[in-house]
Amino acid sequence: MELIELKNIDLTGWNGLDQCEKIGEEIKEFYEATAEYLHNNKQEFKDHAIEEYFDTLQSCLGLLAIAGITAEEVMKEYPKHLNKLKHRPRIKRCDKCTNCIMESKQYAGDKTDVKYIICNKMNEKIEEKDLKHYANKCGYYKEGDK
Repeated sequence: MELIELKNIDLTGWNGLDQCEKIGEEIKEFYEATAEYLHNNKQEFKDHAIEEYFDTLQSCLGLLAIAGITAEEVMKEYPKHLNKLKHRPRIKRCDKCTNCIMESKQYAGDKTDVKYIICNKMNEKIEEKDLKHYANKCGYYKEGDK
């Protein structure tokens, strides 16, 4: 498999605000193309969703370039991203839960930020590290839900 090589494009005359607007446009197009593919599972819609994904990626890379960060610098950081993915599995929460709340908690005299979920069914504050256990016993959560 060939690796993806990121490339900066010429953004002469563009500023950060221009690029942020471009990112918004590209994300909207990506959402629309992906929704079309989810609704109509044909190769042409799949290809379009992938094309819009890369346009979104390129527009974000453009903003980094305007900020002085090159494509080469971004690519050097990719192994760190892959490592982060290994240690951050996504845990399914049901739609009855309230999203993350950040609090500070004392652990052996050290103040630490801890993320919590408020489960509205069980009326409990659940620390992020315990979510998988609670999600599996939650009556709203079904294994295999997306």
